[in-house]
Amino acid sequence: MRFSVALLVALALAHAWTSAAQGLRRPDADLPATSELDNGGTSAQQLGSALRPLSDTFVATRNGQLTDGQEFASPPPGEFVGDEWARYHNHDEMVRLLQDVVNNSNGACTLDELDPPSVEGRVLYAVVASPRNPAGGAVLPRPSFTWIGNMHGDETANRELLLRLAAGLCNGELADSDARWKALQGSTTVRIIPTMNPDGYERRTRWNANKVDLNRNFWSVEYPYAKPTLDQARKRDRYGATMYPAADMWSKVGNFTLQPEAVAVSRYLAAAPPDLSANLHGGALVANYPLDACDSVGALTNCPTAEEPLPRQLAAAYAVHNPNMSAQGTAPFRAGTVQGAAWYPVLGSMQDWVYHHLDRLMLTLELHEVKDPPATALDDLWGQNSAAFLRIMELAGMGLRGRVLDQQTRAPLAATITVTSPASSRPADADAARGGYFYKPMAPGVSYDITVQPYRPNGGAIKYLPIQLKGLRLGVAADRVTAEGSAVTGAALRIERTLLATRAPAANKKKKMLRATM
Repeated sequence: MRFSVALLVALALAHAWTSAAQGLRRPDADLPATSELDNGGTSAQQLGSALRPLSDTFVATRNGQLTDGQEFASPPPGEFVGDEWARYHNHDEMVRLLQDVVNNSNGACTLDELDPPSVEGRVLYAVVASPRNPAGGAVLPRPSFTWIGNMHGDETANRELLLRLAAGLCNGELADSDARWKALQGSTTVRIIPTMNPDGYERRTRWNANKVDLNRNFWSVEYPYAKPTLDQARKRDRYGATMYPAADMWSKVGNFTLQPEAVAVSRYLAAAPPDLSANLHGGALVANYPLDACDSVGALTNCPTAEEPLPRQLAAAYAVHNPNMSAQGTAPFRAGTVQGAAWYPVLGSMQDWVYHHLDRLMLTLELHEVKDPPATALDDLWGQNSAAFLRIMELAGMGLRGRVLDQQTRAPLAATITVTSPASSRPADADAARGGYFYKPMAPGVSYDITVQPYRPNGGAIKYLPIQLKGLRLGVAADRVTAEGSAVTGAALRIERTLLATRAPAANKKKKMLRATM
């Protein structure tokens, strides 16, 4: 189907759904030029089948850290000239910078190589900043936070902010300058993927090299609604305007074979599900929290998660530490925050995939109103966001964390964690392969009643009694978590328990046999 940007803009302006009517710019609503979407009338489904064949199965694998345990070569002397953080780095420069940062981190950081590479063969990397002084014999995995930047190639500054964050964590500069940064590095594992779309970055274009919008390319069988049909996506009202803009957009720029970049990032996230994560963008200034959609065509604009009010609280905690962001109050923005669907529904977003597939929360943070700001603006952007970066990472793992073990053998067990109050909250699972570990996010100010039902992951005759946890509440009020300058961390934000499962009494076989013969 052929169309022009002018026609799409006219239709969007005619539709009440658009944010233009709300006085807000929608950075995700841009469409590629006609030449980029003109496939000779080829449908989205047909074009998708012609793209590089990829599996839709998310394989939980992570490639090694440094190649064969060897250090990468440092960049040649004089390679980086002037202020490192007052300029943009191309892909090769970024890779050399990351290698140098890791090599000189004194073991504080490692470098993960994601698989597969981008469409054009550029490798995606993740810097992993682990606690410098890990506590011996820790019984629970450390809280974890994952950053993902530059999903859209033309939204550039957030990538540079993540490079600066990685360097500051790895070289100890942040920890040496502030006790809170030092405490964070002693308690939390931070993973940073500076760029998800290196091909788009090199071209300064939103799409990847296959002209696909990566933030419309995620989907999972766990979604509670089906993908839109092509008829739904193309449906028009009597005036010729698109009835379901989210479905129409998804069908044109997202409904393709899962792209290499999406495969790489989804594998990485699934291999080590973060307690909390953030996907960084540009083109607006707001902390966007899930959900981005809750029906097949994106018609609904009120899409709360089952974890309310936690997503909104997390977004508020970020926004309040960025004064320019918190000043954004034009509806539907509220003190610099917005639920995704209330702004404009998005089908196939990574934020919703993390929620439905990983049972975790991700924020989509729009950090700079100009998508590709001049390099001279980068230092100011760091100043506006560094305190918010720290605060949101401090909130990773907020809630109930623990292990489920057999009381007699101390062997790790699997378990289903059901929240009976508030009834809307989602269940969680304990993973025997991770030592019986479980994590259930909790919102400050809310009381939780939880039932834990242990079981052996491989079945067997041994059964366990349920474990009841009543009236669980974090030791801090909600307003203290979201207040500007709040430094509430650690034990006040987390309840950590080792749960010992009692075996259920074995049935009396003799009585069973007697009843069977009567």
